[in-house]
Amino acid sequence: MSHILIADLNKGATRLTNILESDHTLAYVHTVNEAKRFARQVKFDLVIIGLLFDESRMYELINEFKLIPSLSETPVMGFSDQATASSITSRNSIEGSAHALGVCDYVDTRRLSDREILDRINSCLSGKLGVGRKITRQEATPTQKREQQERAR
Repeated sequence: MSHILIADLNKGATRLTNILESDHTLAYVHTVNEAKRFARQVKFDLVIIGLLFDESRMYELINEFKLIPSLSETPVMGFSDQATASSITSRNSIEGSAHALGVCDYVDTRRLSDREILDRINSCLSGKLGVGRKITRQEATPTQKREQQERAR
């Protein structure tokens, strides 16, 4: 059983909660300050941060956690859910930025089944994805796809 911190809007993590609650111990925070305070008190195996967390401060919290010794090696996963409407281009930008900041993965729960989400969470917990994992051709942003095509020539 893993200890997972979920940083998101009050009701934004409902699907994640339903997927995880039977096998993991979950804790919830709703602001950056609350997350930092809580993370200094409890050892977590994974931190999952929603895109719209604390007025869209996901990126800020990812950076803040790098400064907390007890969390500097803890995998962080970003996610967006049904409450997040965005185009493919903006989703790619959001995901690319999250990876650049060192998340183990970023999931858009609207596009994945519960099993796929759980598999990706378990991969973060087991360290299989690792920080800055290589994005597959299917996951690549348009700029990354263009660069791959140029290298292939």
